[in-house]
Amino acid sequence: MEVPFDAQMSRTKNRPLVRCALTPFHAFNYGVTLGAFGTGILCVKLNSLVAALGFGNIILYSFFYTASKRLHVVNTWIGAVVGAIPPMMGWAACTVYGCVNIYIPILVAKNVLHYIKGNLEDGAWLLGTLLYVWQFPHFNSLSWNLRKDYGRAGQVFYLLVAPCFRNLVLPVGTR
Repeated sequence: MEVPFDAQMSRTKNRPLVRCALTPFHAFNYGVTLGAFGTGILCVKLNSLVAALGFGNIILYSFFYTASKRLHVVNTWIGAVVGAIPPMMGWAACTVYGCVNIYIPILVAKNVLHYIKGNLEDGAWLLGTLLYVWQFPHFNSLSWNLRKDYGRAGQVFYLLVAPCFRNLVLPVGTR
């Protein structure tokens, strides 16, 4: 999905798919297999809430974040959610017990957010929020140095489309 764009960036041009060391077919199958097994292991060894968060994060990253990187600056907000979920998974792994009915929230999509919201403690939400907020100055300071690479690859982010705001945004992430 991103091979032609990764080939244009010095940071990503040596990835296996770009170098043709791996076919897209094999990469896709490998990713699906690891995602399925990983979600299953999270469910069996930890709990279904962690598995649901992990599976949801795979979907969010693969289909929404990746697809939006060249369309709209909202990709940064989606990416921040993707980055905030793993610490919430860690919290849920240590504190949530007895959540074993994973098929219910996954098959009935309207119940997923209620299920997650009802089973995560306030500390998990606080930790996720801290990571979410932290990612903006972190990404902005890193992306400014890579803006030419991102521009060549057609990626859209706030400081690339509105560089006039860099003096407001960059000092927060670099000092």
